[in-house]
Amino acid sequence: MELKQLASNATYLTIDWLIISVLSLLFWVVSGKLLVSEQLGVVATSYNLASVIAMIATLGISNALYKLISEYIGSNKGKIVSSLIKSSFKILIISNSIIFLGLFLLSETLSPILKLPPEVLIITAVITLFLSISNTLGFIQLGFQNMKSYMTTNAISHAIRLLGAAGFTLLGFTFFGPLIGGASTLTTARRA
Repeated sequence: MELKQLASNATYLTIDWLIISVLSLLFWVVSGKLLVSEQLGVVATSYNLASVIAMIATLGISNALYKLISEYIGSNKGKIVSSLIKSSFKILIISNSIIFLGLFLLSETLSPILKLPPEVLIITAVITLFLSISNTLGFIQLGFQNMKSYMTTNAISHAIRLLGAAGFTLLGFTFFGPLIGGASTLTTARRA
């Protein structure tokens, strides 16, 4: 039975990786075709900044949750898991609120330093919040060994990101198209 579970998990994670790789490639190809190089640079900088800040904002909680959830479930301490998740999200909300508020308040100051419009920094703060939460939710799914759900939410969110980015850009939102498309995936996105 363990070998069957291993094969199932590996299959779902491999399919997930393939889907996300293809959809992410399409996202950047579409963005590259619809935007001029300066606008594409704004999008890339925003996404990379959001990814780095989101990693810091989780304070390592996501990785710890992944390990602890599977450990507690395996040792029949499942009752602890719910409390652990609630406590983790309280900490996550506090750290993300501080970062969001900081980026919001300092957007005018950071704008010339990062060479990004202040509005982009505010959208970056929103993307950071969503990435932080979605990464944590993804690690919770992994902790519960729910690879099919993990794969499905990743595929849906990246498809929404791709379609949203293309749609908003074609509607004339320029570099805001991919940023709004990325933010519109809300908390189902797992990787940028």
